[in-house]
Amino acid sequence: LRLLVRERICALRDDPPRLHQQLERAVVHCARPAELDGVRLEEITCEVTEGTWWQQRLVAGSTQLHDSALLAEALAEALPGAKDDRFDVMFLRMKFSEETESWIGKVRLQCHLLEGAPDDIKQDREVVLAALNNDSRALVYAHRELRSDRDFALTAVALRGELLQDFDQRIKADKAVVLAAVRQNAEALKYADLTLQGDREFLFAAIDCSKGHALKHIVQALQDDRALIIAAVSKNWRLLKDLTRRRPDLCLDRQVVLAAVGHNGCALEHASQTLQADRGVVELALHRSCGAALVYASKDLQDDRDMALQAVKADPSLLRLASEVCRADRQIVLTAVRENGNMLRFASVDLRADRDVVLTAVRQVGLRALSHAESQLADELAAELYVSEDDHFEMFT
Repeated sequence: LRLLVRERICALRDDPPRLHQQLERAVVHCARPAELDGVRLEEITCEVTEGTWWQQRLVAGSTQLHDSALLAEALAEALPGAKDDRFDVMFLRMKFSEETESWIGKVRLQCHLLEGAPDDIKQDREVVLAALNNDSRALVYAHRELRSDRDFALTAVALRGELLQDFDQRIKADKAVVLAAVRQNAEALKYADLTLQGDREFLFAAIDCSKGHALKHIVQALQDDRALIIAAVSKNWRLLKDLTRRRPDLCLDRQVVLAAVGHNGCALEHASQTLQADRGVVELALHRSCGAALVYASKDLQDDRDMALQAVKADPSLLRLASEVCRADRQIVLTAVRENGNMLRFASVDLRADRDVVLTAVRQVGLRALSHAESQLADELAAELYVSEDDHFEMFT
């Protein structure tokens, strides 16, 4: 189900019967509701109609879902107040005239043919959208009226955000249209009207809907705006790496780093050594990375017993990243092997010779844990175990 809702809608739309089967199978096999990008998906129903792909429309409620969107995000936007966590997705089959059908078939393969089409065809939204599906440059062949049509612009930029550059200035100054374009392609922000490019409130919205990527395309005068930077890294922690290359001082900024590690703890890698030794920052990083950020913490914090315990409780396999001091800590190792006996291999030599620690690992994964134990203890424990009638090793409890 997680993989399904993360598919691009265009991939789902190519084969409606396959989508229907996938949805039914996903719902049947989904034992509990899945939290996916803010969408609680317990049940999806899908009505399928026949028709070629350009006749099909995927609709949630009264909103058409565009090919460029992810299904989970599109559902969240289209049905924000859905009752009973039920999402109805419907395929509609559009009926076109024979002439329109003919032109759609032509321009979807050779968009330049639109240049020689009659004016009424150049004004036909479906024909122009079919051409744009092939090549974004086809908009220059469309009728002038379409390039000043707000509704058409919303549909077109949701398909290809960069199309914003070819619309009239009035469209480029429309917040809803620009945000739709930026959501699809963050680079579209540079084609927005200058009044919007200098509007901080609007830029926060652009950063939010583009998962931080819009920060790269805002005007130079605002690129160093600390509040915008914090907003961007809180949506996309990977931006911190590029930002610190351009402005090394940002890796020293505690609020910026906290915003990034709050999104993903592994952003700690790009923090300064001072902040990598900051307990508050590292604790948040561990929490937001299931403990994996421990490897980026300072040596002192890597040796810190509480930090290591927090990490292995979140993920026992992180014992392999713990310092030698922590691998020799009995409680830390026991915490790890209770959940994953194979982690005995990363314990200190002394603890691999500790009977209680080894038995805890054996109870968790069976006799294969003995391969990680100290050899003499492994032999002793093997002798205490007996072979069943089926020639399988049994262990006592």
